[in-house]
Amino acid sequence: MPENSRSDALVYLLIEYHVNGKRRTQLFDLRNDPRELNDLVDDHAWAERKGQPRADLMRLRDEWGDLQSDWGKKFWSDQE
Repeated sequence: MPENSRSDALVYLLIEYHVNGKRRTQLFDLRNDPRELNDLVDDHAWAERKGQPRADLMRLRDEWGDLQSDWGKKFWSDQE
């Protein structure tokens, strides 16, 4: 099987949202936690791994033009 096959890949879910004006971030390892019960965002062992999903999220934000809308400007304002 190729080294980069989906079965060999680690699959993460990074969620960013606002609650009562505060940004919340969650990180899940979907391979080992498919029900998203164990939030890894504050686990120091996972600190390096959240960098790539966050970089992907920022890339998609820019590709999709999220900063062009009023809601996007407000949501992403603390990420610049």
